[in-house]
Amino acid sequence: MILGLGLTTLGLASEPCLVSVRKYTGIFLWVKIGALPAASGKSLAKANTILIDVTFKQKAILKKDKGGHEWFTFILVDQGGDWKWNQTSGSAGVPFSAGVIKPGKYTLTLPVTGIPRSVLSGTKHYITLGVNTSGLSAQTGFDVNRITGK
Repeated sequence: MILGLGLTTLGLASEPCLVSVRKYTGIFLWVKIGALPAASGKSLAKANTILIDVTFKQKAILKKDKGGHEWFTFILVDQGGDWKWNQTSGSAGVPFSAGVIKPGKYTLTLPVTGIPRSVLSGTKHYITLGVNTSGLSAQTGFDVNRITGK
């Protein structure tokens, strides 16, 4: 019984997941998050930036592009209540060292530029993330745990 209670407590302590992406190959991908939780949506109303918590459970090894650059980036689209496509004009990159993204949680910061204030302050937020890399040596996976305004 004690073991069961401990495992239950451990399960409750884990971070919620908005979406899991498995077997990501490194090519551009639209990841539909859908409607945000109410608290996350409210936080966007006066936001100057958008924070995205992403967790990598395994290391990701980046490949260089033709120009010798490496990256793993996210952009964000908020379709709002009117379903119009409103995309951030900037991106946020996952930090890496020597071409390797280590397992762990990363908080990425995106500008709100490109998404009208009327959409950010609306009551409905339908979020899609655009994920892209310079390339990957092998498939990887990641979880998006939280999207909030700051």
